[in-house]
Amino acid sequence: MPHATRESFFLSQKGQIVKTRVACLLVVFSSVPALAAAQEKKAAPLYTNLDLARVAPLRAETGATSTPVSQPAPFVDDRPARERTEAHWRGEAEQHHTRMAALKRKADDLRLRLEGLRQNTEERRRKSQQGRGRSASQRQTSDRPLQSAEARLRAVEEQMRELDSAFEDRARRDGALPGWIR
Repeated sequence: MPHATRESFFLSQKGQIVKTRVACLLVVFSSVPALAAAQEKKAAPLYTNLDLARVAPLRAETGATSTPVSQPAPFVDDRPARERTEAHWRGEAEQHHTRMAALKRKADDLRLRLEGLRQNTEERRRKSQQGRGRSASQRQTSDRPLQSAEARLRAVEEQMRELDSAFEDRARRDGALPGWIR
């Protein structure tokens, strides 16, 4: 690169740098008044007794002197009547556990019966695959007791969940401690 062009190149680079710096300074100094205005806090209004005396005749407009349309019902604390003693809830829990134990026995019996039905159905299917079996319509009728037993088991399990949930909710609402109903 010839000497003259190199100098002109550097001068043009310096000129661009200077222009950039000047532009940056202009941007900074133009935002200073905006920053100063943002930093100034708005003074909070100061109210005096004279201001309060001036607005006192208008108090009724805010509803300060109005009376409610109807008086609210007096608060009646019925919590002591709702709260039962520990002995009461332990007795309730004992009755609940007795009902749940009966349902558990019923569910266990249904599970045993269901397992027997499944084994019988499996045996019939194996025999039918060996060539001595029944037609498809006969197999569908033999699956009905299995489906019925499964439905009864689901119903008993759902009843157990609902009873347990209802008992725990009632105890919680009436203020029974968790240890009383275990």
